[in-house]
Amino acid sequence: MPLLSAAELASMRAAQADHMNDTCVIRVYGSTTDENNMPKPAYTAGAPMACGFRARTPREVLQRAEVAMSDGDVRLPVGTTLDRRSRIRITHRHGQALSPAQDYEIVGEPLRGPSGLVVLLKRSTDGA
Repeated sequence: MPLLSAAELASMRAAQADHMNDTCVIRVYGSTTDENNMPKPAYTAGAPMACGFRARTPREVLQRAEVAMSDGDVRLPVGTTLDRRSRIRITHRHGQALSPAQDYEIVGEPLRGPSGLVVLLKRSTDGA
């Protein structure tokens, strides 16, 4: 199988970027302590960035007889740095602000393709 040329990769990445119609913020994991000196997670928000979010519906999961492992996924540029403990906040869908924004936990390792990363997400329920 022939390797992709640098021009082909650049073209694929440009096409991917053109189809990222949503906005997200990567919230980087850190740790702090509470009043009892117990560790608790703390998140620092990065700069807003273009992304491509896709929600998965229970119907999609059931028709494929899969166990629901994620509530959706997000496409990010290839150079994006992530830690599995970080969170992703979806702030805009199709250019429209979400109120409130939607927070997600990262499930597993990001999947890297030739034009970007795909990150599986699970809706955050702890409010962090």
